[in-house]
Amino acid sequence: MAALYQESESHSQWVHQALIITKLKHRIVKEPESRVVLMPFINTPIIIDRCRRWLENPHVRRFLHPNTPWTTDSGRTETYQDFVAFMSKSPHHAYFQIIDNKNDAYRRPNLNYGAIGLASLNGIDYNALTFNRGIVIGEPHLWHQGIAAEVGLLLLGLAKSVGFRQAKATANVENIASVKNLRRQFGPGKSRYPRPFVATQWRGTWEPNSSFAWPESWFC
Repeated sequence: MAALYQESESHSQWVHQALIITKLKHRIVKEPESRVVLMPFINTPIIIDRCRRWLENPHVRRFLHPNTPWTTDSGRTETYQDFVAFMSKSPHHAYFQIIDNKNDAYRRPNLNYGAIGLASLNGIDYNALTFNRGIVIGEPHLWHQGIAAEVGLLLLGLAKSVGFRQAKATANVENIASVKNLRRQFGPGKSRYPRPFVATQWRGTWEPNSSFAWPESWFC
């Protein structure tokens, strides 16, 4: 009887996870006044090429982990094909294309062509209902226009709508704009540097002192 109960509980947890990740991976996220739209992350040659162009751009890459792109092991760099294939299917990651909805240069009938970057919920924990938020604006000429801040709020709104309780995030300590964005949305924090220090592009991270947590009243 106990084994049957455990099996039933396990099945219920699996169904719960499947419902959450399905809602996340197939959702189009937008607000009426928002400049950006978050579209599902699809394993297509267009997206693979976009990821390669963004993540190999030295201006973008200097703020990323040196082994980007990686999936389950940050010590091993993956091919872009493997990265996109993994992230499009993984139940512990929900990736989105960021579409610039108010820039005519990026509006196309096929929204895959309009992507300007990536947004993600990483390391999803279904028991604690937490995740790590990630944002990459892959077009440097669109930096410092408030796009990442809008994307961050869209991700938090999406996460709240499916029942998440806490969001975590970090930024490269030298990415001043991202650090300011986290300060506004998460509160004060501190810098962390790798030990021993290695003189690479990865200088360290800025990390909020606490996770973003929604008030209980938001769930009533």
